Amino acid sequence: MESENVLTPTELTELYVEYKAALLDVELAEMVREQGSKDAASWEVNSEQRMAAAVSDVDALEINAFLASTMIADRYAIIGRLRSQDRPVPWSKIGEILGMSKQAAQQWYDTYNLRPRIENPTRRADPS
Repeated sequence: MESENVLTPTELTELYVEYKAALLDVELAEMVREQGSKDAASWEVNSEQRMAAAVSDVDALEINAFLASTMIADRYAIIGRLRSQDRPVPWSKIGEILGMSKQAAQQWYDTYNLRPRIENPTRRADPS
């Protein structure tokens, strides 16, 4: 993803939210067109302009991969804090929150370090 500056996760999230909103506009414009509305042409023009202003699908995927990786790293850190308290939060509670068994939650935590972190897509090595 090309960027003059390194963007923060918050800024990347804003770009991703705009991308998702633009996709929704395209879907809405298609629905308006299918319903035969006389306003369909303006809906389509507006959705095309919004998509043109949004990041590309490739950029959106890079942002998504980075944000997901960041959130997973945050999850790992939160679980570590929960388990290192004087009264550790039980694995059964952690598993319940994550929608998995206590064994699956513990296994995920024990094997997380095998997953590489995705680098911020706006932090590229200088090509020169």
